[in-house]
Amino acid sequence: MNQDTIRELTQLWFVSEKYFELALSEKDRIPQAALKWTVKILADKCKEQSELSRNKNLIYFVAHLNSCAVRLYSIEENLRSDRWVRYDTLKKCKDEGKIRHEIEQNLAVYIHFLLRHMVAHSESERARHKNKKFRIAFDAMYDIFFALDFDSILKSTDVLIGSIKNDLTTLGIRL
Repeated sequence: MNQDTIRELTQLWFVSEKYFELALSEKDRIPQAALKWTVKILADKCKEQSELSRNKNLIYFVAHLNSCAVRLYSIEENLRSDRWVRYDTLKKCKDEGKIRHEIEQNLAVYIHFLLRHMVAHSESERARHKNKKFRIAFDAMYDIFFALDFDSILKSTDVLIGSIKNDLTTLGIRL
């Protein structure tokens, strides 16, 4: 691995770790019941202007987790880890039931891919409709994402961060 790649991975790691810390600090300002809401519940609530300000801490929490996920996705893109290979295989799968089962059973493997797609939802929407070979997987991921609760997203991201950190240190990258 060359020095430019090591520098890029280190920078991505530091930023992802910081966003995760910001999400954790924001979590303390969110009622426990709201962490059990699904993404769909929050999305529906936030159609009302008044709900936006009432739920701004949860919105900040989600924004920090999403920002973390975008950086973790970029790390994976560089590493081509086992998680990346599993995701690449899954997005080509034509069996929606198998896709759902795999993601639900291994959410910590896929959480950053789901979050990244939803952050870049316009890109994902185009990919879902333009690239038919991935449409089944993207449709399944979209549905799974909206059914996730925020507590599960946080816990899965925490597990994922530990796994990626282990991968980076195994490669000799000092974090």
